[in-house]
Amino acid sequence: MVKAQWLLDEHLTKLTGGKRSGDDAILKKYKEVFEGTGCIKGDYHLETKSNVQPIKQAPRRIPISLKPELKQKLDELYRNKIIAKVTYPTDWISNLVLVKTPNKLRICLDPQNLNSALKRSEYPIPTIEEIMPSLKNAKLFSVVDTKDGFWNVKLSDDCTDLTTFWTPFGRYKFLRLPFGICTAFEKYQRRLH
Repeated sequence: MVKAQWLLDEHLTKLTGGKRSGDDAILKKYKEVFEGTGCIKGDYHLETKSNVQPIKQAPRRIPISLKPELKQKLDELYRNKIIAKVTYPTDWISNLVLVKTPNKLRICLDPQNLNSALKRSEYPIPTIEEIMPSLKNAKLFSVVDTKDGFWNVKLSDDCTDLTTFWTPFGRYKFLRLPFGICTAFEKYQRRLH
């Protein structure tokens, strides 16, 4: 919340040339829009092809230097109900891909085998050439960062086990649409439309 408030204040000041306008009162009134991870209405069901055998990837080693930060990230995702602990047998188990940036650790599911087994919805993603004509008369633009956008899409309960993954701290599964699933962009784009 503090970050959202700072961004709001910083950008409103730039937008109004240092003068505070009445617009910021409206934005501050609805600041809860910026808090936490939202949830787009309706669950998404991952569906596998009927002739595919489930695969459990061998666990990958995580560098010792990243383990504390990974544990912290997993705890945060667990608290926010993005992931859940798994203590029972599952047919599919994937690994994680960890991306270390200067300020944070980003986790992504690495479901290579699962992606080959998923049925695709084949929803078209618009190109920049298709979008630009609709902006020709626009005078004001904004940028929305959807870096955690997939986590706004809840997975149906009956398919969450497909997203089970290994960690040095046990197995977890995603309750929300994870980064790495090949159908994620299509499903997210469909929801945005």
